Amino acid sequence: MADKNIILGIDWGGTLLKIGVFKRGQLLLKETFESKDLSLKNKYFFRLKKILPALAKKGKFSLSQIKSAAVGIPGMLDIKRGLIYYLPNIKGWQNYKFKENFEKHLGIPVLIDNDANIAALAELKFGRAKGINTAICLTLGTGIGFGLVISGKVYRGRSSAAEGGHLPIDFNAGKCGCGSYGCAEVFLGAERFLAKVKSEMKNRKTLLKKTAQITPYAVYKAAKQKDAFALEMWEYFGNILGIYLSGLVNIFNPEKIILSGGLSGAYSFFIKSLKRTLSQRAMFPLYKQVKISRAYFLEDAGLYGAYALAKYGYESF
Repeated sequence: MADKNIILGIDWGGTLLKIGVFKRGQLLLKETFESKDLSLKNKYFFRLKKILPALAKKGKFSLSQIKSAAVGIPGMLDIKRGLIYYLPNIKGWQNYKFKENFEKHLGIPVLIDNDANIAALAELKFGRAKGINTAICLTLGTGIGFGLVISGKVYRGRSSAAEGGHLPIDFNAGKCGCGSYGCAEVFLGAERFLAKVKSEMKNRKTLLKKTAQITPYAVYKAAKQKDAFALEMWEYFGNILGIYLSGLVNIFNPEKIILSGGLSGAYSFFIKSLKRTLSQRAMFPLYKQVKISRAYFLEDAGLYGAYALAKYGYESF
């Protein structure tokens, strides 16, 4: 009988699906796949059935060695029932029994959790939040992933997560992907930030006018070249993020705020304005007590967090 020493950590996003193969606690290999056709339920498990044998061959293990798996899912879940309520950015998964179908099609025991919780779990077990009592873990990307650590454990409500990115902060702002209006995500998501950049750059001198496609990375590159406009845009972003975080600091009095995701790559360009705004907006001494840092896991948090969940279970964190 094969020794069941393989655990799968799966990070499922709207664009990419990442699979990490862990053997005795070590990341044996990882692969990234486009997840476009995985938005269809009838293709999801079919694709995984094709992917896993190829991974086993590459990693030199047998499928019978897989002990368990965990999946970080970008949406609202009932983790106890293994149910997806809905995925805001991936249609067609409403009220879907994911755990039941995963185990039926693949024959592997699986646990599921919100993808932001999974990222927070990686930092709590292996990264910047290790040994920390209270922390806020933000993933700054298309939206805001929000993982909350309280009393040394990832906080999970009756559904699956604390959806801090959907805290309404403006009564008159535009519609959010969650269906509400004026959420923090509307102001801090990558699309809103880029819309601000494109609007403001029309009458400004900037290297970005020579860029074919305006992306967060393009704005970051321009800032590295000391482009005044790009630097100003990141200062603006840090100010908005600081306003948002000041409210969270007042509520949770965290020991740490940990930033990850694509926009966090410009950390050095927005951290000064973030901290300045935080000191102006948050209550004393709370803003002095909190430490802010980039995440330890900038790319593989979803894999390591899913591994930890599959290995240790919900109650351990």
